Amino acid sequence: MKTLAFGILVMGGCAALAKDTPEDLKKIADSVQRAAFAEDPEHPLERVEVSAIEGETGIYVAIRDTQPRWWGDFICFKYDRGRIEWVAGSSAVAEQSILEVRGFKLPGFSWPFVEVFGTTHMGNGSCYLYELRDNALRLVLQTRAVDSHASDLNVIRGGRLTANYRELDGDGRPDVEFLGVVDEYSDDGHETLLRSTPCRKVFLWDRRSNRFVEDRAQRKGFESYSVLEH
Repeated sequence: MKTLAFGILVMGGCAALAKDTPEDLKKIADSVQRAAFAEDPEHPLERVEVSAIEGETGIYVAIRDTQPRWWGDFICFKYDRGRIEWVAGSSAVAEQSILEVRGFKLPGFSWPFVEVFGTTHMGNGSCYLYELRDNALRLVLQTRAVDSHASDLNVIRGGRLTANYRELDGDGRPDVEFLGVVDEYSDDGHETLLRSTPCRKVFLWDRRSNRFVEDRAQRKGFESYSVLEH
């Protein structure tokens, strides 16, 4: 079995994470690796990055790479007393690799959410937001949010949009606002920066569908992309 590279994500402001020392999280990462090896010994994990879900006890998310930052997926799982009790994953992520994953609670919701940024080998990808209920993940938002591929003359500065969670429509529940900057480059072989445009997408919580639905009237800054891309 190959040596495991593991990562630890500690998110500030969450007292529940204080009990998870680096040694604790390494043990959890090792458990994730062993469980994956038992299922598929021909493709051992080379990198596992574990972080706790804010506001939850013993529930974690992990990036699992068979080739670091090139081939991988993510899982959400319950870990207690040295063993993984259950695992929730999703096949909805279309990209070959997971750029980032984190879990958190939002005011007005009794269940936690898992936010995932996926990336292709070309540097494009989406943001996926799941709700975690009854040990299962349900997709409640998906949108294009990753672009570090400059050869199509557009990139999102920093590689991805930033997701902010705040109340925007007066219903008392947080909504999702994606912010960033789109940089456009010339097609003359020199990749000269032509313009930089602030961009924004807003998704409002819809009580009927129990999903975050985009308010297209508030979209701006993506004019250089085709409709299908964003």
